[in-house]
Amino acid sequence: MNNSRNRLRYIILAAIFSALMAISAWFKIPLPPTMTPVTLQVMFVLFTGLLLPPVYAFAAQAVYVFIGLVGLPVFTEGGGFAYVLKPTFGFLIGFILAAWLIALLVKHMKSRNIFLLFLTALFGVLIIYLVGVPYGYIIFNRVLGMDWSLNQVILAFCTLYLPIDIVKALIAATIAFAVQKRLPKNI
Repeated sequence: MNNSRNRLRYIILAAIFSALMAISAWFKIPLPPTMTPVTLQVMFVLFTGLLLPPVYAFAAQAVYVFIGLVGLPVFTEGGGFAYVLKPTFGFLIGFILAAWLIALLVKHMKSRNIFLLFLTALFGVLIIYLVGVPYGYIIFNRVLGMDWSLNQVILAFCTLYLPIDIVKALIAATIAFAVQKRLPKNI
């Protein structure tokens, strides 16, 4: 009974994190028209991985991406299957992988402190960029025919966004640590 109650709690939390991802895509810091706005999405990906078990962290992000692909306007620039042809779609794939890998690392931690959670969150940011940047490179060059070098893509995706995402990792680790200390042991 207790196990099924915990499973239900995690399903509800995964659904909440999916909804928070959709909401966080719309809190934007506008940038010039040629740039993707800064959102809170990465921070909520990190929260998902830091606070949920691996399967639920994966599911929360996968559901978010799925509902965007079927057409609900939950991504930063809308939704729909054509979104896979946007250079930034690789970051959405990275969200799924990062949340799952962060949760796996947290699950196997013998002890948790802000520093370890921050390093884990930074690892998640790295995963997001390791998926997002090459995907963007492929889309820019193979789909959009823009002939961008890998250096140009790295500059476009990392110069402004990476330092901001590192700050988000610190905020996520700090808040997740405080939340984890207050959660009952059986949840």
